[in-house]
Amino acid sequence: MAIFILSLIIAISSSFLSIGVAKRFKWVNRLFSRIVKILGYLPDIFIMPLVILVVILIYQYSGILILDVASTADKDVILLPALLLSIVPFVQFYKILDQTIEEELDESYVMMARGKGLSETEILVKYVMPNIASVYFINFRQVVWMTLSSLFVMEILFFIFGATSFLYTYHQPEILLTVLVLMFIPLYIMFIGLKFIIERLTGVSV
Repeated sequence: MAIFILSLIIAISSSFLSIGVAKRFKWVNRLFSRIVKILGYLPDIFIMPLVILVVILIYQYSGILILDVASTADKDVILLPALLLSIVPFVQFYKILDQTIEEELDESYVMMARGKGLSETEILVKYVMPNIASVYFINFRQVVWMTLSSLFVMEILFFIFGATSFLYTYHQPEILLTVLVLMFIPLYIMFIGLKFIIERLTGVSV
């Protein structure tokens, strides 16, 4: 679950950072939109092996191992699987932020804020982001389940004996129940924590 949680953290932070830069510069916005569109078309089961192959080829021709591509008995690979697993949630989070922000920027309160001389960054941080928080949270739960479905493929490719691989290997009811509880308790706590933070910051019940 460490890789799964890390992938979500990477996806959330990178999506907010990317959308913040994109809304400041039009050419960056066009570039990111194209990248996200391409990534959205490609299935993760295609992207993951492709990236692993590229890392291996770079190592073969240059002798430089950018990132570990497989777990061993002594060391579990974490960073590359987390980065690859974060692609799906990043694409979804970016699309959600882009669409909701564009809708909010057409609202009358944004026009008034601009008329008062507020910068685009101030408007985005102080007014737009709080207003889209509830929509983000609703879609956040769906994206988490989508990411969880990709976890099994990632564990197979990187030879990681993780939670989903464990579920696939052992079928005893008591083991299945224990693993499922251990998997979903952190997710439930994360959902409740995020819900609490959004409600405290925005005053809107989600």
